Amino acid sequence: MKKETVYAILLGISFGVVLSLVMIAKTKDSQLGKVKPLTKESNLIPVTEETNTVTQTFKITEPQDRQIFNVKTITIKGTAEKEGTIIVQSPIKDIVYKTDKETFAINIPLALGENVIDVTFYSKNSKGKGQQKELKIYYLDEQ
Repeated sequence: MKKETVYAILLGISFGVVLSLVMIAKTKDSQLGKVKPLTKESNLIPVTEETNTVTQTFKITEPQDRQIFNVKTITIKGTAEKEGTIIVQSPIKDIVYKTDKETFAINIPLALGENVIDVTFYSKNSKGKGQQKELKIYYLDEQ
């Protein structure tokens, strides 16, 4: 092969590589310019959930936490919103109580020793969010 043929082949290959790189760069730029956003920024409206927060009144007045008793049954007394539901979970018994008045009184049997009692209040309009209180009550039998 002659020198001129080798130069022509190398010049053709190098011209082809340069031309392809320029085409790739131009195609990328044109594709980036054509990208459409998913939403228009002027139409963005922040979504806020409307919350009608009503202060729920739920309070246990008797017994006090960590109180010691020598009787097998105690009465949990307190105040809560009308037409709500109170769920009492103790080691011996689970009770569901509907509040007709703002005050409530629920009798709970006690097990010997420590009793961890969970009292949960669900309001009629609370959308599933409840208020929970935990009591640790001790029953010691006098002998």
